[in-house]
Amino acid sequence: MPVFVGNVMVMLAYGLLLNAFRSFCNKPLGYHWAFGAIFWAVLCLIPDFYHSMLLRIIVSCLLCVFYTSALIMLLAQAPAELKATYWPASYCCGYTCCSILRVSFSTAVSRRVSMVRLAAQPSQCM
Repeated sequence: MPVFVGNVMVMLAYGLLLNAFRSFCNKPLGYHWAFGAIFWAVLCLIPDFYHSMLLRIIVSCLLCVFYTSALIMLLAQAPAELKATYWPASYCCGYTCCSILRVSFSTAVSRRVSMVRLAAQPSQCM
């Protein structure tokens, strides 16, 4: 399955989860659930984005953080009858943000190291 289809399905799942939370909180359902999938589909039409694994990882993680943050805000505003806590979702959102930073940093460092190695190798030209 291509990257495009798999991540569109993940974003649709997050969006439908957001609609389910809106239903539990007695809020009107809207088209918020399609935002991530449409945004991902439009970005995948750009060849530089589609062929860059780092950009795809960062954008998909940021979209997941966006949806998780929206869920946390809905849960925090939920009526008192809905007995639930939102600290596990807050923890997951923070963990995802830390993971984004870790992946971005490690990718940047590995690219820098490989560039230094290439520069240090003697030239093969004669």
